[in-house]
Amino acid sequence: MSGVAHNTRIGSIGIKSGSIGITDGNIRVTSGSIDASIIGTVPVTGAFYPGSQKVYGDIEIGTVPVTGAFYPGTQAISGSVGIKAPIDALTGGIPTITTPHHEVHEGEMFELGHIFQDVGNNNNAEILIINSGTYELHTTFHLVTGGEAFAYLYEGPAISSNGTALTIYDMNRTTNNNPTSLAYYGPTISNTGTLLTSSLIEGGDAGRAIGGQIRNMTEWIFKKSTRYLVRVTNKAGVNKHISIASDFYEVA
Repeated sequence: MSGVAHNTRIGSIGIKSGSIGITDGNIRVTSGSIDASIIGTVPVTGAFYPGSQKVYGDIEIGTVPVTGAFYPGTQAISGSVGIKAPIDALTGGIPTITTPHHEVHEGEMFELGHIFQDVGNNNNAEILIINSGTYELHTTFHLVTGGEAFAYLYEGPAISSNGTALTIYDMNRTTNNNPTSLAYYGPTISNTGTLLTSSLIEGGDAGRAIGGQIRNMTEWIFKKSTRYLVRVTNKAGVNKHISIASDFYEVA
């Protein structure tokens, strides 16, 4: 059979089964329609120039490797495209979740925390986080005090004793994974290192103390093989309880 010239116009092509393989050259569709029901794999090794093609029916696309050039125009699809995504029954929209929420589902979001009871005035509640050399650590903190307090975050403190190890929990209890990072409370600090940030936790003092809290919604990214110190100093004038908690996930 002789080849078809580039300027030949064809009304329609109907394929019941089999495949079309194009290893060189172009496909140009300027008018008409492509009627397809199931497409498994569409390898394109030349160039593909869609203009305003309308596709009717149901299309399930598995993999479309394009090794040449792809020039999309305005494709109208009347039917359904086989992309797996949950649909909200009320609005018809596609629900989305945040990255931290997704990390919980994957079993890669972890939580640590400790309550420090009766911390004296001008005394500290401290948690030491030692990040591994394998991953960066993406974290947020939640600090709660029974009265006014100052909060600090330090990078690279010098430690003479790590303190007491904290248990770190996988927030997806069906996966029960373990992080590579370690955490301790009550470390012995010889030098606090670099102060990254400081904050006031409002909560009143003495008999007027009502307590306060800080929860940062934007994460910190901790460097590999680095220590970090979270310190909360009681400034209420009397003993107060303090809690420090952190949610985090690790990224290579």
